[in-house]
Amino acid sequence: MVPGRMSRRSRHHDRSPARWGRIVAWVLGGGLLLLVAGFFLGRMWIDRYLRSEKFRTFVAPKAGKSLNAEAEVGAFKWTGSTVYCDQFRALGSERAAFSELNIERVRADLNARRVLDGVWQVDNFEVGRVRAKLDGPRIVLLEAPRIRAEQVDREKAQKKSSSWLPNRMELTSATVRDISVTWGDTPEEAGAIERV
Repeated sequence: MVPGRMSRRSRHHDRSPARWGRIVAWVLGGGLLLLVAGFFLGRMWIDRYLRSEKFRTFVAPKAGKSLNAEAEVGAFKWTGSTVYCDQFRALGSERAAFSELNIERVRADLNARRVLDGVWQVDNFEVGRVRAKLDGPRIVLLEAPRIRAEQVDREKAQKKSSSWLPNRMELTSATVRDISVTWGDTPEEAGAIERV
């Protein structure tokens, strides 16, 4: 062996730790990059879902079920994580406390921290006006067996396709600015509670 020259074996042995260090650095860097990209892509996907018609149609039946009513929700307008809705209307069933409920100028702050717990958390829920009529005709919430079976099939398919998406909502605080509750059609029976 000539002095000053290394054999192939010793050169390979000297570069091996540096080579493994570079490989580990590339793997860790690539993993970190994938993690950051996954976070932003997941957030974009959730934002897109929240702004979709599918989310709005998720909210209406959930609200209706909670109120024992048939509910309609107006279009959502988003600013960051705050959602605005001009109109919510519900027609009460025989089990509801009201026959008609109208809610106007709704503002809700959605908190995404509990999404992985299966919850859409609403931290601040503000309502401009609530109008409720306690008496009057009630709707009948009857479902034919065929319709109920189709709904169960649809819910199963939805759970399979998006099982990690939250399927319930929790409200932490609510403020109502103006409320009016009325009952009775004749002067002897009529009454109201109003607060502005």
